[in-house]
Amino acid sequence: MDALRVILLICHLAALAGVVVAFVAHLSASRSFLRVLAGAAGGLLGTGLLLLAVDALDDESINWAKMITKLVISTAVLAAALLARSREDGERPGTFFYGAGLLALVNTIVAVAWT
Repeated sequence: MDALRVILLICHLAALAGVVVAFVAHLSASRSFLRVLAGAAGGLLGTGLLLLAVDALDDESINWAKMITKLVISTAVLAAALLARSREDGERPGTFFYGAGLLALVNTIVAVAWT
């Protein structure tokens, strides 16, 4: 189970990097990176759920309050990214785009700071 946990953690961190890179790239580039942002947000949520399942099956001590908080924030990131992609107007980033980026930052802070 340890190897699976490490593989899932690497995938989870790669999805987080995808969210951050897509957010910054969309801000600075003339191309739209909203599809990448939405895909990475979905990957972040999916790998997070899989990591939680592996920990639960391995009888690890789980901080359920933290995990539920992160699940809610991750779901909001995915929803905001999907809404930003569906309302893409090509001119400037919208509210949902900034919401997805801010919520991803909050989710990272929760993951690191909440022990």
